[in-house]
Amino acid sequence: MEKTLHHAVEATPDSMTNGQMPSSLAQLLLDRCHTSFDRPAIMDAIAGETLDWGQVLQQSLRVAERIESAGLRPGDRVLHIGPHTAAWPIVDFACLLSGVVHVALHAEESQSEQNRHLQLFQPCGLIFSGGISHRSVSQSGLPLLEVQADWRTNHVACATVHSCIAERVRKCDPDGPATVLISSGTTGRPKGFVHSQRSLVMNAVASAAEFLEEPDDVRLSWLPQSHALARVGDLYTTLVRGGALNIVRDRRKILEACKQIPPAAILGVPIFYDRLARAAQQGSITSLVDALGGRVRVCVSGGAPLRRWTTRVFQQHGVPLVEGYGLAEAGPVVAVSNPRSEQTGAVGHALQGIEIAISDASVRSGEVLVRTPCRALAVIDPSQGPKESPIDRTAWL
Repeated sequence: MEKTLHHAVEATPDSMTNGQMPSSLAQLLLDRCHTSFDRPAIMDAIAGETLDWGQVLQQSLRVAERIESAGLRPGDRVLHIGPHTAAWPIVDFACLLSGVVHVALHAEESQSEQNRHLQLFQPCGLIFSGGISHRSVSQSGLPLLEVQADWRTNHVACATVHSCIAERVRKCDPDGPATVLISSGTTGRPKGFVHSQRSLVMNAVASAAEFLEEPDDVRLSWLPQSHALARVGDLYTTLVRGGALNIVRDRRKILEACKQIPPAAILGVPIFYDRLARAAQQGSITSLVDALGGRVRVCVSGGAPLRRWTTRVFQQHGVPLVEGYGLAEAGPVVAVSNPRSEQTGAVGHALQGIEIAISDASVRSGEVLVRTPCRALAVIDPSQGPKESPIDRTAWL
């Protein structure tokens, strides 16, 4: 990255504050350069480390350059394996800036599962992040990159970072393949849903609008961002407003992380909230408000139905707990409740621009149908091999 440019950045308005829908996630990265360059972006409360947006963007650009130096080009699939660390979003942002298609595997997957995905997605390159050990998947002969977050990186001038990102935004195809969200859904057999930057940014902006997030907000981030829910619900909604993620690598230290850096929002799955509610009922947690840092504005549950008993316990302790509903092929967030319209047992209303219908409204078991501009471009089904099967843009999901 060129380091000789030191003039001031031209005062270009943030696409969000200007009332415009950004066309790509890369555009949001440019927005963070405009308005959040020196503000916290990624924290590790347990380790006492913080990266500001300028450092994150700078490291993402360097990884993007390494991706390109390895011979990878826009549209090439890159398989990424890494634990939940600060390096993970840096890899994701680098993929967005370079135009390669990010295929992220869950770090907990077995060697056989990783090799099966290697065969299914036919990547052109591999990325290992966060110090994860190489397994046999790395012996594929593909270009291989290792990425670690550098907590001590020195700043390059804001103008230099801005110039580099702006050039990549100009080259970005917001409607081309950007990432593959892997989900087994109700079938139990993983499929890959190919999303564009435009569909993901629309979903993130609509999700962030539900919770009136502010640039000073800190989100507790403990769900792996290889999961669709955490990718949009944590990472990209933070990118929309320019807040910060407090990344917790060890789930046993979630409450300790909350005390160190109190979050405004927490995203989780039902079993996480069930355990907290049980601890509160048994007396090992005397106050859920205090246990979660004292500043939580909302807790959001997704991935499965939430028990009403759990919601009631949170209500008794004065902690708003709401639910959401989604599909990996639909954005992934489809509907979400919020503290202003909290209703126990409901997932709230559909996000802006999304339609919901019931296949047979006369019966209780009617199938939920979704039509959304945030839908995936295509699906990669193991029964069809590595090819992408387009998804009808007008059909109900």
